[in-house]
Amino acid sequence: MHLESQGGKVAVMSTGHVSGGLNLAYEYVIPSFNWMLARSDSINSRLQNLIGFAAALTIGAPVFGKAVREHLVVVDSPWFLSAALIFVAIVVLGIVAARVGTITVMDPGVLNSKTWLNLSDQDFKMQALEWAAKHFEKNSTVINRKADILRIMSGMFILETVLLGIWIATA
Repeated sequence: MHLESQGGKVAVMSTGHVSGGLNLAYEYVIPSFNWMLARSDSINSRLQNLIGFAAALTIGAPVFGKAVREHLVVVDSPWFLSAALIFVAIVVLGIVAARVGTITVMDPGVLNSKTWLNLSDQDFKMQALEWAAKHFEKNSTVINRKADILRIMSGMFILETVLLGIWIATA
């Protein structure tokens, strides 16, 4: 069973007999959305934390460097300027990652329609399962893109740390 849009109206198309596994599979509909929301919250938290660490490093390195090397010059060093540019790139990538996409969840407003409310118990479960499966893939794609950007940002953070270390060591 699935829903098809026909001229602005939604028609229910039954696929016939459904095996007894439907009830077991339906038990994973809501948890699948909860799991994706938890993964999304986790990746967003890691993105924010990484930006915070990079900011602390960028601000703290000159203070630490000046304490260790009194003659340290901030503005003239290509090492420091390179690290500062990498910090800006980390922040920009963090902003991009935050805007990559959103997690799709079940909309109670859609469920509160005659089309959904008039479905049999079995058809409702089947449609909800199909909808959850479709959005699970979309949500996974969004989260994986954010994770890819986070990996790039992490590499840039390491590079920034190394450049600041070279700057302090060679001053």
